[in-house]
Amino acid sequence: MNANKEMMKELALTMLTVAHEIKDLQSRGIDQVTALILDYCHTHEAVRASDIAAVLEVNPSSITRRIQALEQDGVIRLTKDPADQRSVLISVTSDGKRLLDTLTEQATHLFSSIIGHWDADDIQDITNLMSRFSNELTSWKAKYPISDKKAHRRKIIQSWKTEKP
Repeated sequence: MNANKEMMKELALTMLTVAHEIKDLQSRGIDQVTALILDYCHTHEAVRASDIAAVLEVNPSSITRRIQALEQDGVIRLTKDPADQRSVLISVTSDGKRLLDTLTEQATHLFSSIIGHWDADDIQDITNLMSRFSNELTSWKAKYPISDKKAHRRKIIQSWKTEKP
């Protein structure tokens, strides 16, 4: 059965709601950006800030500020890149690994408290579908990159103003 426009509209609204709720988790102490940075640095051992910015699709200057704060907190270490002395490599410290473990545990506890009563098959299904969705989204974004996000946003807003209901 192929999805129809109403099904896609319901999915879009549901996903927008979920995205909003997940963003709200930061006010509850679940810092997803820090967790993603630490996980990326831990997985890749020593990375550049530009690599992190590219993976997270954020402005490099915002990553630089976050990296500086994480270094001050002692959860990452900055070292000169031996291949390019002008560049800095970022790696996770033992405190950073402990923080990543704590953030992961907090998220696990949170999801357990929200959907822990679900059947194990349902949790596996949503995990599989969300992973599949994430992969599709990543592939789609690679096919349709946005070089200037602000210009793109202005173009969308302008299209709303000129659309006929």
